[in-house]
Amino acid sequence: MPRKAGGDIGGGATGGSDAAATASWLRPMRRFSGHLLRLALAVALPLVLLSAALVAWTAEGQRADALRDLESTTLALQLAVDQEIGLTVAMLEALATSPAVDAALLEGGGGAGAASVHAQASALVALRPAALAVIWLRPADGGAPIMTTLLPPGTPPPMLPEPRFPPRAVGPAPTSSYQAVIEQGRLHVGDLVQGAVPGWTVLVALPVRRAGRLVGVLGAGLRPSSLGQVMRAQLPDEAGVAVLMDRGAIVVGRTVQEDRFIGLPAGAAGNAFQQQANPAPAMVPGQMLEGTPVYAAFRRLTMAPFAVGYGAPRVVVDAPLRRALTAAAIGGVLALLLAAGAALWFGRRLGGAVAALGEDALLIAAGHAVPPRAASRVIEVEAARAALLRSTAALAESDARFTRAVAAARIGTWEWDAAANRLTGSPGREALYGRAPGSMPTREAMIEAVHPDDRAIVSAAADAALRGEAEGHYRAEFRTVWPDGTIRWLSTQGRAELAPDGTALRMSGAVVDVTLRREAEAALRDSERRLRLAQDAAGIGVWERDLVTGGTTWSEQEYRLHGLDPGQPPPDAEALRAMTLPEDRAGGLLFERLRDAGVASEEHGKALDAEYRIRRADTGDIRWLQVFGRALPGPDGRPARVIGVSLDVTERREAEERQVLLMREVDHRAKNALAVALSVVQLAPQNVSPQSFAAGVAGRIAAMSRAHSLLAAERWAGADLGDLIEGELAVHAGHFSLEGPHLRLVAAAAQPVTMLLHELATNAAKHGALACPGGRLALSWEVDQSDGLAVRLLWREQGGPRLAGPPVHAGFGSRLLASLARQQLGGSVRLDWSDPAGLTVTLRIPWRHVAWYAPAGTARKGPQPAARRAPSELPLAPPGRPPRVLLVEDEALLAMQTEAWLQSLGCEVVGPARDLAQALRHATEEPELSAAVLDVNLGPDESALPVVDVLRARGIPFIFATGYAGPAALEGRGAVAVAVLRKPFGRPALADALARALAPAAAPMRRR
Repeated sequence: MPRKAGGDIGGGATGGSDAAATASWLRPMRRFSGHLLRLALAVALPLVLLSAALVAWTAEGQRADALRDLESTTLALQLAVDQEIGLTVAMLEALATSPAVDAALLEGGGGAGAASVHAQASALVALRPAALAVIWLRPADGGAPIMTTLLPPGTPPPMLPEPRFPPRAVGPAPTSSYQAVIEQGRLHVGDLVQGAVPGWTVLVALPVRRAGRLVGVLGAGLRPSSLGQVMRAQLPDEAGVAVLMDRGAIVVGRTVQEDRFIGLPAGAAGNAFQQQANPAPAMVPGQMLEGTPVYAAFRRLTMAPFAVGYGAPRVVVDAPLRRALTAAAIGGVLALLLAAGAALWFGRRLGGAVAALGEDALLIAAGHAVPPRAASRVIEVEAARAALLRSTAALAESDARFTRAVAAARIGTWEWDAAANRLTGSPGREALYGRAPGSMPTREAMIEAVHPDDRAIVSAAADAALRGEAEGHYRAEFRTVWPDGTIRWLSTQGRAELAPDGTALRMSGAVVDVTLRREAEAALRDSERRLRLAQDAAGIGVWERDLVTGGTTWSEQEYRLHGLDPGQPPPDAEALRAMTLPEDRAGGLLFERLRDAGVASEEHGKALDAEYRIRRADTGDIRWLQVFGRALPGPDGRPARVIGVSLDVTERREAEERQVLLMREVDHRAKNALAVALSVVQLAPQNVSPQSFAAGVAGRIAAMSRAHSLLAAERWAGADLGDLIEGELAVHAGHFSLEGPHLRLVAAAAQPVTMLLHELATNAAKHGALACPGGRLALSWEVDQSDGLAVRLLWREQGGPRLAGPPVHAGFGSRLLASLARQQLGGSVRLDWSDPAGLTVTLRIPWRHVAWYAPAGTARKGPQPAARRAPSELPLAPPGRPPRVLLVEDEALLAMQTEAWLQSLGCEVVGPARDLAQALRHATEEPELSAAVLDVNLGPDESALPVVDVLRARGIPFIFATGYAGPAALEGRGAVAVAVLRKPFGRPALADALARALAPAAAPMRRR
């Protein structure tokens, strides 16, 4: 009983001590909660701040990367636009060297030269129809354009309309590209303009120089849409907006809504950039024309003072930073609140658990077994364990975010355990190889995914790193082949970890997809190859010289121009000077002149050019080179480098020299022919009837013309003796025979021999064998060596009036025969009147007048076929209706003469029309036209060929009357003419041609 009573007491005492113990335990709990709260805050706050700083730093780095991408994209845009304009300039420079340009500038519009330039320019436009709107050529004297691809070839272009520029607030008033080239004498890329080409264009104008003188301007119209397309091709997938501005900050091209904004001011940021004389590349905040705030990067072009800008919305660039700061602030506050709450909550519940854990720790430290704890004491530890699990989940989410970021950037991390040959890495690593997760567990599996041609490179780089080379650094760039055949480019780098004895332990690194970069590099290489191809096609060599080190770089074409081996170093200045002809060395080499001038600029430096002769190193040939160069500045602003191009202009130089010689020769021959014709008129006998005087003079001048035509047909290389005889006796065909070898006389002898033959033929037609129906004439020639080498021509007449001896008085013809044979030819002529059957004439021509001789065979033998004789009467229309003939002739005297002949032949003359407008009006409006006689050339700028198309449409036959010797001037229309009369022609030739024109078969489709 006392035990029980004591127990009860003890129980009561024990209960009281338990309450006290509980109270004493609660006090430590409160203290523990406070300490835990302070500890949580002390630990959480720095972590929150550090995390926020790291997040902000990472986001700011992303923002900086985005801004750097803006600058890189702007540089790519600038290079692309410069290249597009440079390609057009290269095409114009190649076209400017064409000899056809020289001919077009000399002839003016409508000539063969302009047509040739039109064909070449049209071919260039056809190569780039999306970029080139027009190519035109205009003389430097301010006259009308010579050629434009907007009009058909042969159509003289009108004066260009005044260019219309959009209003702008930056810079002075713009000027036309043509005027800029005339004033400045250099290439000019014009501002956005509206002119002859529909819509907006950018004009590129190039000076055409000949012998250092500006003779013309060659221009091209670039379509702004092509520049916009070039910029769009350079933008990344997440592109912003790119804009191209001219000097006045007017929008020339735009990658978005181009049609809406082209021709409008680019905005405040663009205006500010273009107002600077030599602006450096800039990154500024601005605003799109649509009103969207952007970060904008600007760069100035090298080909022209245009500027290209690229902007991305600020909300896109700043979004990572704002999101990061917002998330960091919210997360930090929540983390602090959570830490404080958890500390208080767990502090109240973990006091005993912590004490128990401490006791357990002491027990463990002492090596004792931990006694079992009541569930109420372990549940708090389980709560802590749950918190730890939640932290682990948060870390897993962070890893997932990292994994997503790596996948979005197409980056993978990897690590290879050398001992186990186990390859691990970040999720998505295998996707870069086009493989499923877990399909590449070993190094061999990774090598299997590499392109067969690149496996050796990858293995060699990894083995070198594992051997410790380059401090174990590993880097490789290779192709991977996906199972579906897709090929991607990957770049990987890492580092090997080695044991002290050099054994490989592991290697870790990262791999990234660089396909887009490689494709961009390939595109750039292709562009450079196309540029080199264009340079090679145009024969342009490129060179560069470092004025500081003396280093020189030459393109292969530059080596070819000088006849040097491309495998050897470029020649130094002294070697170049030795190759230059001594008379062309006075000015010095071009790079020396640029260096000594002391002026250099990246964009506006003065470009010099020079033309000089060199002796090629391989063949010794002398060639003309045209060299252009520009000095580029060094850090001190003085010339540090010189870049330039060279072009072989030997053919142009020789063509210019030939043209000068040809003009002198034409001038000489024209004056000489006029002088001879004047002498014929002045020396002709004056005591004869006017009709006889006119007939004699006309016959002799016609003989001169026939000789001239033969010489022109042979390019003044001489004339065949048989052709001269046939031409002079053509009207007597059937009454003469020829026999003799092939023999060509020099040009100087052709005319006097022709006049000799004309005098003999005229005498025979009046008094000799050709005056009788049965008369015959035999001509033969041979080489005579009896008294020095000469040609002996024998003229025998038979069947004419019987001769009674030589004439009592020698007439003008006899004196002319003796003068031509003895004084001009240095030979002799002998007239034998002894045979009553007919006159025999022996003409001896010294051998120095023979240009070519073929002793074998004979040129002509036997009688010549009968020629058509002009009828005295025409097959006219029914009585009372004379044929109406249109006459087109700009020379007044020739028009009067031809009109009189037509009237004498019974024709009613319509005209004469003296210019193209009158001729077209008559050909279109005049009724009842029966035929037409057309002079081809109606002055320096007009041709009668358009009239031919009108006449053919009406079914009216026509005759050409021209002074041109060849068919080129008729442009293929000679085949459809009834006849082509070569001036000067006579009334019989006109009558014969007109008879054929008025014959019923000449115009079966004639419309009245």
